[in-house]
Amino acid sequence: MALEAIKICLIQWDGFSGAVKIPKSRRNPHKNISPVLHKIIVGLISALMVLCVGGVAHAAGYTCPTYKKYTSCNSGYYLNGTSAGNACVACSTVSFTESSTDSTTDSSACTATSQTVTSGYCKQNQVRSGSRTGTRSKTRTCYRTGGAGGTNGSSACTGSANCGAYSYGAWSYGSCTYTAWTNSGSVYDCSCPAGYYLSGTSCGACTSISFTDSGTDTGTDTSGCTATSQTVTVSISNGSYKQNQVRSGSRTWSRSKSRTCYRTGGAGGTNGSSACTGTGNCGSYTYGSYSYGSCSYGAWSNSGSAYGYSCNAGYYWNGSACAACTAGNYCPGFSNVNSPSAGYGLNSCTNAPANANYTGSSTSNSCAWSCNAGYYGSSAAGSTSCAACGQGNYCTGGTHRATCASTVPAGAATPTIIRSLSSGSWSDLTHGASIYDCMCDWYFSDETRTQYMNERSCTYGPGGNNYTKYEWCRTGYYASNPLNFNNWYNSCSPCTNAPANATYTSYSTPSTMYAVESNCPWQCNANYYQNGTTCTACNSGYTSPAGSTAASSCTKSCTRACTQQTCPTSAYSCTHGSTSTTGTDAQGVGCNAAASTCSLTINSCKNGYYKDGNACSACPSTHPNSADGTTGGSGACWKSCTRACTQPACPANATCTYGTTSTSGTETYGGSCSAATSTCSVTVTCNPGYYKNSSGTCTACEDGYFCPGNNTRTACTTLGAGYTKSDGARSANTHCYQDCSKACTTAACGTGVNACTHASTSTSGTQHYQGTCTAAASTCAQTVTNCASGYYKNGNACSACSSLGDQTYTNSANANSSGSGVCYKSCANSNVSNGYIPPTSATVNYPATCAYNAASTVCNTGYSLTSSNVCAAMCAAGVTKIRTGNVTVPLYASKQTTPALHVSIGGKVCYGSLDSDAGTSAINVNYGGKTYHSIK
Repeated sequence: MALEAIKICLIQWDGFSGAVKIPKSRRNPHKNISPVLHKIIVGLISALMVLCVGGVAHAAGYTCPTYKKYTSCNSGYYLNGTSAGNACVACSTVSFTESSTDSTTDSSACTATSQTVTSGYCKQNQVRSGSRTGTRSKTRTCYRTGGAGGTNGSSACTGSANCGAYSYGAWSYGSCTYTAWTNSGSVYDCSCPAGYYLSGTSCGACTSISFTDSGTDTGTDTSGCTATSQTVTVSISNGSYKQNQVRSGSRTWSRSKSRTCYRTGGAGGTNGSSACTGTGNCGSYTYGSYSYGSCSYGAWSNSGSAYGYSCNAGYYWNGSACAACTAGNYCPGFSNVNSPSAGYGLNSCTNAPANANYTGSSTSNSCAWSCNAGYYGSSAAGSTSCAACGQGNYCTGGTHRATCASTVPAGAATPTIIRSLSSGSWSDLTHGASIYDCMCDWYFSDETRTQYMNERSCTYGPGGNNYTKYEWCRTGYYASNPLNFNNWYNSCSPCTNAPANATYTSYSTPSTMYAVESNCPWQCNANYYQNGTTCTACNSGYTSPAGSTAASSCTKSCTRACTQQTCPTSAYSCTHGSTSTTGTDAQGVGCNAAASTCSLTINSCKNGYYKDGNACSACPSTHPNSADGTTGGSGACWKSCTRACTQPACPANATCTYGTTSTSGTETYGGSCSAATSTCSVTVTCNPGYYKNSSGTCTACEDGYFCPGNNTRTACTTLGAGYTKSDGARSANTHCYQDCSKACTTAACGTGVNACTHASTSTSGTQHYQGTCTAAASTCAQTVTNCASGYYKNGNACSACSSLGDQTYTNSANANSSGSGVCYKSCANSNVSNGYIPPTSATVNYPATCAYNAASTVCNTGYSLTSSNVCAAMCAAGVTKIRTGNVTVPLYASKQTTPALHVSIGGKVCYGSLDSDAGTSAINVNYGGKTYHSIK
């Protein structure tokens, strides 16, 4: 028996049927055993089985022993693992969430709107309404109720038949969508566009309205005015030039004109045909006679290029203007030169001495000059040459000259020797150009030798700069013994390298510290020049300064006679002057005296010309004649001429037409015609706004008349009995006017007004002939009778109900005449969790608010209203209430009270709500020594 018990652990547990299966080899081995004994054996096996597997759950999901495993599950179960000890679990334990969306349509939040549009030439009111769609999410938890089983784990479970109640989200609304606009009421406020006038509710074109347009045609005429010419002298800066000019004349003319026109435009609006204005569509003009004015001449205009240029003394021609003379040049000025070239009148100065620079200009060859650096003197100081600065001095230019000794700082040691070196050169001691050319020996010297420090300025003290020690002999000497170690040259001998007629200028500078060389610098004496290694004398009559290095340095003064000009072909007679210029003749180069032109004096001019200063100018083309040998100006030129008749003065306020006659004679240029004077015939016409009275005088048109300028006047009443007055110039019939009035315009009732009344008023004004009434437009006063739907009466206006309170009071009855209390709003259901509360009243009037009774809550399907007015989920096990006699108790999926009834249904627990104390028509329960009764 013990052995049999051990073998029981090898029995396979059928997790799908819940039955014990014994292997065939071990089924009832004692076939002859009695049924009673067999039952005992089976019971014993069952007991041993319990001992073998330990505590287990009942039904199909038994857990396999740790040394066994399932390999596949039946339909409705899933395999929870693949290792030994796994199990087949019911699919009802696998939950999932199911989601979807509810939709609704709501119009309460979309306010009906209105607008006014243009319909043809009138206005039309329109209305439209709107609605919006809303959505809310909903979810519920479901449990899988079946599936394929097998080896797929929880994914083998399918089905969603066992679901709980939905949970809802908040409503979310979209924008309001509006219907198409629909017309409301009849058209009103008809008004025509510009170019049309109102006739009933139609607009007629202004082109059907005609009127007469009159005026004056004007222009200019040049055929009766002779062109003239002249020659003028034009001043320019520091000079002048001559210019021929011409001008032409013109006269004005006028003539009356009239035509028939049709109105083509205007303000439009509601004024009828008086709204039409404009003259775009007109017939041809009919013209009156011409009336001419006097000739008037335009401004002179230049004819041809300018000529006869002149520049004042001190200026020259730079190609476009008279420019100031520049330094180093002299400009005597010139006159009456045709087409001068650039630089004309600009001459180079030659008066400065050697080693000088020019600092100014002049009108003659006497330009201001100043000496270069290394020399001193200037023309302003009365110098005639530039003197060398001299040893121990420095000259920065001009009249400046200072000693190098003056540059030694106060309190410094006194230098033994002070010299100046031109540009730092030891071979030139007499032309120091700046303070930095001063060289000081701060140490010692003897009779024949001087030891210098290479310090470039006396402003430095001993040791102020690095230096090198050298030794030189005096001017004209050279060191005749070599340098011993740590010793200096100890003797100097006279140099012998200079040629005849030369002078030594400095000492011999050895090429090395150890050299003995007779190479003293030298220069040729005055009136000689250096020619290689010799000094050659200047030619007879030529002189040169000492130190000249070329034959061209030998110079003498020279002159050049002027060149005679040819007498112009336009001159009748002329004479020439005789002048010359001075200069310098450099040996081998020649005289540099400036070339000049002899002065020319014109005495008289030929026929067709006149004396114009020192020139003969052609007579103007308008006066082309003159006499041979004339010495007169432009007034000597003449032409044949005629003189037109003189027009008598035109009377005031009139236009005159003159006849034309003339006489013959001659006219000098700038003079008047010698022809005899005469008087023109005249025809007088009074101007518009005037008429000719019995005495022939042009008289102003009186009030009540208009005078178009035909010497007569016309009464305004001829245009209509009402036209009794006239104003302005009274020159046309449109200046006549009559009194008029304009009725007020009835406007549409205001926004939100259902009915209103209008007062009848008018404004006064005047209306000119063919014009419109000037009375101001006005709007008739309006009184509100009652308001339209959605509005309430607010004084003499209708205000929108939607502006009240929280702006949800959007409705009111049509044709209401009371205050804000006529406005009302619809009351929608109030959403609560899992249900809603309907309003106590479908609508409420302002300022009342929507009321709700929680006891009237309507719960969603699957929910029931509890005694605390909450929608609770009903029991999901299929039984939603229990009944005992006449007492019914609802069952909920979750506790609503504590304590509560617990009812087990289909393996799930549902709950019934309890309240304290005993109750009638209820189940009373004693719990913990206290009595409770069942409630909804």
